Amino acid sequence: MAQESPTNKRFQQASLIWDDLVSNNEALKKLAQELQKSQDIAILNAEQQITLLFSQADFCHSFDERVYVARVFKKRIEDLDILPLVTEHQGLQLASKCLVSLSLFEGYMWHRTNRHGAPSPDFYRQVGKSQFERFGRADVARDFDDWTVYIKSIFAHR
Repeated sequence: MAQESPTNKRFQQASLIWDDLVSNNEALKKLAQELQKSQDIAILNAEQQITLLFSQADFCHSFDERVYVARVFKKRIEDLDILPLVTEHQGLQLASKCLVSLSLFEGYMWHRTNRHGAPSPDFYRQVGKSQFERFGRADVARDFDDWTVYIKSIFAHR
């Protein structure tokens, strides 16, 4: 009988404890810190990795908000049309596109404003906040600016 690989075994163990960890914010933050020190973070899937990273957002007042923004971020980075368009997107889709785009592509958004007359990033910041507020995510609206800075610090730093 073939022995199971250590990587596969670690992946199975991580998957088994994931649901328990999500319900315990402090345990999740501790695991995120430990995994960042090691190479084992690769054993988790993309959503779990993003949730671990976002669980360390100390400005955020609730664990629910951290998980929500992590899921929004994962969904939006999978989009082919990631930039917000007020003529095509609405509601939480528009709000989440504003959040992710401002976090990762604010420079390009300024380029579109200056060269093509597109609405400014400040416009999209206000639209994103108002749409989150309007559709029941006042917590994300309140922390919108902090989220853009936090996401930028993780994924777009140079």
